[in-house]
Amino acid sequence: MRKLQNKKLCQDVRSLKNSEFVQEALNLGCLDAKIIMVESIITGHWVRLKCQYGCKSFANTLTCPPYSLCIEDMWDLLGEYRQGLLVKGESDEFVRNAVADLENKFVSNGFHKAFGLGSGACQLCTPCELENGCKYPDKARPSMTSCGIDVFKTVQSNGWKSSPLAPKDSRTEHFGLVLIN
Repeated sequence: MRKLQNKKLCQDVRSLKNSEFVQEALNLGCLDAKIIMVESIITGHWVRLKCQYGCKSFANTLTCPPYSLCIEDMWDLLGEYRQGLLVKGESDEFVRNAVADLENKFVSNGFHKAFGLGSGACQLCTPCELENGCKYPDKARPSMTSCGIDVFKTVQSNGWKSSPLAPKDSRTEHFGLVLIN
């Protein structure tokens, strides 16, 4: 009986903390947020190819390939975590700022491994200081796609609807991820 009560208490504390993470994201202005299991994150080599052949930021920002994590390093990194906070926002810039803010809040609250992955290419500096290093290491974060994460499949595998080809008259949604523990 005691073991069962302790197990329930641990689940209640975990649920409370998870709802606090989600609420923190909503307080920042995220459209939605949810705790996800790292196993639900979908990756693929082809994702980085989309950066290399189709994005003007390739090799032009420190948060984009070839400077961002390669997929093998991303797999290793994901193996060090169990959960993450998936967030939805209205723009790449908003999501980048939100994941950096959330990461900092989580670290200051004892989750020292927290690490954020944004949306789209970093626009903090134009041009990016490739040779001198990042001027804003506290704000600049690689995008999920630059590290090989299939954003649309990851979002769909976690119960949200999303399409890479949104109708022109619809609001585009952008996604970020903060790896927590």
